[in-house]
Amino acid sequence: MQFYVAYLQAHQATLIATYQIQKFTGGSGIASLYSQATSPKNINHLANPDYVAAATSMLEANTHERLTLEELAACVGLSPQEMTAIISKQ
Repeated sequence: MQFYVAYLQAHQATLIATYQIQKFTGGSGIASLYSQATSPKNINHLANPDYVAAATSMLEANTHERLTLEELAACVGLSPQEMTAIISKQ
């Protein structure tokens, strides 16, 4: 049960971090280094320290979620892929 709760908390943190990134990008995803070069109307988010902090937070949250998923899967004797399939059905 402890591993499942840890996974749920990590998943929630990932959702929050994703929402914070979407506030900067309008839902268009992570900006690339060349976002201004490919489209002049794009904003170079990488120059914004708040955006970089939010993107870093999202990457950390995704990593933590993946690790907790692997711990949960190992705890019940499944692969992470099998665990993901089970969780996705809920």
